Amino acid sequence: MKTNRIAHGHDIRLSRFPGVRRTRNRFRPVSILIVLASLLTSLAASDVLAEIPVAVMYPSPSKFERVFEEVIEGIRENRDLRVDLIPFNDKDTSADELLRRSRGNQVAVVLGHSGYRMAKQIQDHIPLVAGAALLQPDGIAGISLAADPDAFFRRLGTLTPEVERVYTVYSERINGWLIPVARKSARKYGIELIALRADDMRGAVRNYRQMLELATSPKDAIWMPLDNIAPDQAVLPLVLEAAWNRNLVVFSNNPAHVQKGVLFGLFPDHHGLGKRLGEMAESLLSNDGNRQQVIPLMELKLAVNLRTAAHLGIRYTQRQQDEMAVVFSGD
Repeated sequence: MKTNRIAHGHDIRLSRFPGVRRTRNRFRPVSILIVLASLLTSLAASDVLAEIPVAVMYPSPSKFERVFEEVIEGIRENRDLRVDLIPFNDKDTSADELLRRSRGNQVAVVLGHSGYRMAKQIQDHIPLVAGAALLQPDGIAGISLAADPDAFFRRLGTLTPEVERVYTVYSERINGWLIPVARKSARKYGIELIALRADDMRGAVRNYRQMLELATSPKDAIWMPLDNIAPDQAVLPLVLEAAWNRNLVVFSNNPAHVQKGVLFGLFPDHHGLGKRLGEMAESLLSNDGNRQQVIPLMELKLAVNLRTAAHLGIRYTQRQQDEMAVVFSGD
């Protein structure tokens, strides 16, 4: 019996299938192309329909324009989202105008401190998350620029394993919510956290002086969180002088502090922050508990001052140095 051979090398005996006739032109290329084109169009349409329209609101012009661009690039990595950019002038844009411009979007991501203030006015009208700002738990979901304390204490254990106590000064308004999180993380790594609360700048400077009287051992470290209650010019020179003279470890949320002599710092990975914000925005629509939740920043980069490390007698392996995004050598 004759057989017709198809692409995969299988023999199909056409006589076994009633009603099937052999034809000279078994395939009709034009018809197949039409079917394929129709199928691809349908798939593309279904993908578009599956995307979640998200409004990304951010102040513009702004000195943080480049930061917002990196965050937005990260948000765009979430393929389930269709991003609608809504820049606004924070001096003359009303909440009603933002809501009008965001019509048709299911959820919003609001960036920057100006955006955070605007979010408080529109949160009852559209699900939203906030980011690229210092946040506190107040009914708006988001990711604060304050670094995750667990990341600090984990790095502390690898970069300076002899540290047993960490001192810090904080304001209740900015970082009060983060201190219980930090205490829990510190205990996990066998570290005692001594946190001194300050309610104003004078109290902060006084607490820094008290802290520097208590921190006298190489087993002591100082953590400078992202908190504007004590301006750098008032406390950073005091901290750096004491740290250099007493061989104290100092770490910070600010990479500029590292350049000036702090041993190491963790600072935002803005692209990673955007990706996480996009994921959080998407999860708001599934009611999985992220609504009204603020979390510290976990997407972080590492900066290290090698000159300070050498002064402390610390030498890092090449593998450790490969993990450092920014290195200051003091040369």
